[in-house]
Formats: sequence, structure tokens, C-alpha cells
Amino acid sequence: MKKILILSFLLLMGSNLFAQQPQANTTTGNTANAGVQLKAYEGVYQVQPNFIIQFFVNNGVLYSQATNQSAFAMQAKGSHTFVPTAFEATVTFVPGPNGDFTTISLTQNGNTLSARKLIVTPN
Repeated sequence: MKKILILSFLLLMGSNLFAQQPQANTTTGNTANAGVQLKAYEGVYQVQPNFIIQFFVNNGVLYSQATNQSAFAMQAKGSHTFVPTAFEATVTFVPGPNGDFTTISLTQNGNTLSARKLIVTPN
């Protein structure tokens, strides 16, 4: 049901989607880039006016949680790139000029959307 809701939203809106504490080094299973802490990816990103995705770290694992959805663990797949463990999609965190992650690129079913960070979580 969750997959259907997410897929339906992407098809209707054009594509893109996606929910706090300990830091984890990005050199192990849930990591993407050596030296980057998972906490650096935390934040709230706006995909559409009423659709946001929150990324947070819990017990050393990065999670994503979209509006009105459950949280899903994310698995590292490359430099700043993660995939949810529950369904097929790819999220790439795009660093801004200062090295902070200010945008994500979300790809699912061949469609790619960008979402800008709304809230920067405190370190």
C-alpha cells in the first residue's frame, strides 16, 4: 500500500519523494562517503508544496520519512547516494557551495526531481 501511494504521487506530481541523533562514520554499511558523517545529511526537503521528506539518523542508520508515510532505512550506494531498503528509488545529496547539503535529487521509475532543504537541523 505504501509503495502504491508513493508511486501514485510520483506519477501524478512528476516524480520525487521521501524521515535523529547519533553520528555514524560513513565508512561502514550505511555510509556513502568517507569522512562525511550521516548527520550531515539530516534535514527537511520540500519536493512539492505539501510534500516533504525528512532525513534523520537513528542508532547510526540514515532514515527517510515522507509526508504521511512511515520512515524507511536508507542504504548507501555511492558518493552521497542512498537507496531506501523498502522500495526502489535513489536519493543523491547535492552539496552546496559551502559543502553543506542543500538539495537532493530523487529518482524513481525513471523520473528525477530535485528538492531543496527547508530546515537545517542543528549539529
